[in-house]
Amino acid sequence: MTTTTLPTPDAPELLTFLGTGAYTEVPYFDATGEPSDPSEAPDAPVIRTRFIQAALAALHRPSRITVLCTDAAWTKHGDALTAELTALGAPTPEHIRIGGGGSHDDLWSLFSTTAELLERHDTPLLLDITHGFRVQPFFAASALTLLRALDGRRPIRIVYGAFEAKDAHEGRAPIWDVTATLDVVEWSIAAGRFLGSGRAADLARPTKQLGRELSKRWAQSGRLGDPPELQRLGKALIQFGNDLDALRIGKLLLGPDCSGGSAHQLYRAIEAARADVERHLPVLHQVLERIADRIRPLTVNVRDGAADHLGSPTGLQALAALARAYLDWGRVAECIVVLREGHTCTVAAPEACRPGQSDFDSDARHAADEKIGLQMGSDGALIDLRNDTIHGEFRRSSRPAKTILEQARELVASFEREVAHPSSE
Repeated sequence: MTTTTLPTPDAPELLTFLGTGAYTEVPYFDATGEPSDPSEAPDAPVIRTRFIQAALAALHRPSRITVLCTDAAWTKHGDALTAELTALGAPTPEHIRIGGGGSHDDLWSLFSTTAELLERHDTPLLLDITHGFRVQPFFAASALTLLRALDGRRPIRIVYGAFEAKDAHEGRAPIWDVTATLDVVEWSIAAGRFLGSGRAADLARPTKQLGRELSKRWAQSGRLGDPPELQRLGKALIQFGNDLDALRIGKLLLGPDCSGGSAHQLYRAIEAARADVERHLPVLHQVLERIADRIRPLTVNVRDGAADHLGSPTGLQALAALARAYLDWGRVAECIVVLREGHTCTVAAPEACRPGQSDFDSDARHAADEKIGLQMGSDGALIDLRNDTIHGEFRRSSRPAKTILEQARELVASFEREVAHPSSE
């Protein structure tokens, strides 16, 4: 190998593992982007080397190279690897000693060391998981997952030299970009948070990031086929999450000019993104289905481009579903507010059931509030529970938390039964 390798201004740090195996020369080629068979890239430049680190240095021109390995691995390969990297003009590798993995202390030390290295800089990171004993890549991925869960923002790519996928005739081995495995973990964790709390921001971030990447690939490929839809899904998640967090019931369920609320827009974005998820993140298809199942009951019927008012049977069912969602997410105060407004909608005129719209009638809403208040009584369970909750225990006769939760569950179930079987649309 005679190619000179000089770092670029935005060059990544290469973090790599080294084992004690008898490495032989391999003709590597760059297949990053997505895993591909060597036969799919017959003209790709080949880099012949014993060490995947040298191939990566030639391809990515890193600003720094850090090698995690045991003393035995460094004794066996350190000098030869350093010499090959030096011949390329690459940085001298830094050896970080790790244990042999023969004890739990070794494994947790590996985890801590990897985590420290991953967060010591904010420059882009290229993580190579080709070599080393088998548990090392697993612990590296675990450390990455932890750092991302703690809001780590360091740009990271994960690569793997797939010796086992080498070409049968020429022996070329692809270097795969397997960052998607980390994206799957991050997306799954964020989806779990969303399904458990309704908080959408963490799910929107990796969704939009993957959407931008897919859109870039689509543009580079000459815009063949339909454009990717994941960016649209990310934007819909953000809008839905904002409306949900701010308790904007009209924006959630009706939208501007009653054209469809952010719940409806999110459901449509999920439908549009199914093909992208099935193609690029197939293991997440089931997760997307669960999100769709949660959002579907919040979508109000859209007729001729306009959604029903929330006093209609469909609107009341959406309000009941929203109250149930807030309750399931542990957001009891919001749940009780939705229940109170939902009950008012059962007796209100249509113009009093279009919150956030230009034709919303405040006087009609006030009249409906008085009517439902008389029906329930000033000490009715829902009205008193709402007052107790919004005052945050600043009352002489405040309820304990357990009682509030139990009463909220009973009231949600009662409202669901009340609106479940509308007599007419």
